[in-house]
Amino acid sequence: MLGNFNKIIDRSKTDCIKYDLRRETFGKEDVIPMWIADMDFRAPECVLKALRERINHGVLGYGARLDCFFKSIIDWNKLRNNREIDPEWIVFSPGVVPAFTVSTLALTEPGDSVIIQPPVYPPFFDAVKQNRRNLVCNPLINNNGYFTFDYDNFREICQKHHPKVLILCNPHNPVGRAWTFDELKKLTDLCLEYGVTIISDEIHSDLLLHGNQFIPTASISKEVENITLSASAPSKTFNIAGLSTSYIIISNPVLREKVQNVYNHMHLLSGNVFGNLALQTVYEQGVPWLESLLQYLSANAKYATNFINKRLKPIQTHLPEATFLMWLDCRGLNMSEKEIDDIFIQKAGVGFNLGTEFGSEGDGFFRMNIGCPRQTLKTALENIEKALK
Repeated sequence: MLGNFNKIIDRSKTDCIKYDLRRETFGKEDVIPMWIADMDFRAPECVLKALRERINHGVLGYGARLDCFFKSIIDWNKLRNNREIDPEWIVFSPGVVPAFTVSTLALTEPGDSVIIQPPVYPPFFDAVKQNRRNLVCNPLINNNGYFTFDYDNFREICQKHHPKVLILCNPHNPVGRAWTFDELKKLTDLCLEYGVTIISDEIHSDLLLHGNQFIPTASISKEVENITLSASAPSKTFNIAGLSTSYIIISNPVLREKVQNVYNHMHLLSGNVFGNLALQTVYEQGVPWLESLLQYLSANAKYATNFINKRLKPIQTHLPEATFLMWLDCRGLNMSEKEIDDIFIQKAGVGFNLGTEFGSEGDGFFRMNIGCPRQTLKTALENIEKALK
């Protein structure tokens, strides 16, 4: 297996949000942090080698994204997603959160309605509310831990609020769904019918577990591709989020120009030489490492699911289809979110994301990051088992 995923790496004192802000986040430092979507694994050696060579060159001036940068994105999408894209469709972004935030600014006006589908990644809420757009929620339907879209409510929202944009999470964070073709077809048919543009956050698209398949939103049809902006990056896949390099694929030239204009006005298109190099390197050389990672994460997910459902009752979870995040249903404890959180932090020494960070629909749930060595995962779950007893 490429990559020593069992190795426990001391990440403290590396200006690391996950570890160096434990006191600010959880009120104490002796906590196993399993919250922010940041894995505890070293990036692939191919990218570390490339970055070392670039540093040794010694001159770190302004960088340019040359043809090889765009070719690596095109080849990756063809290889992993069987999607043909044109280099002109690619718009640089310093992150996927800036991508869907800037796109929302570019495609809507203050007061326009934007749909999100909670429980969902917290910055979705901010992208809408902080920019004075009207937030409209179409909550996912929870079928005993398996989440699906609410198509009937989506139609009612469209008829009542006339939304301009849907911000879609595909695969979904935090519930771990890899949406099927049929699910996306039904949803995008509604978007076409009611004139809703789709901003699809696909940052977890490479992290498909247990043989599940990722369906790019824009691949549903040419008509859907024409109304879809696909935001992605290698950052979660290869654990290089700190290099702030992402991109948006926009086939529609009118939509693309609107988004590019906002980026130009904000002077956000420069990027950095390390991020450019890292993206190109992992997309050209990172497949073997990724395949090993997916095996490891799949095993972690199965281990955690079995442990939780058998030994942490009444806490329950569902095996995720994608991502390295798990959605824990703690409602059976019949306690408040704060009381449960206190057990996790104070008695078990484990820190999760509160479910309500993902919307009111997350009350009673917690998000757990399993992108860590197996021993770390095992220790955290055993600590919770002891605390519950």
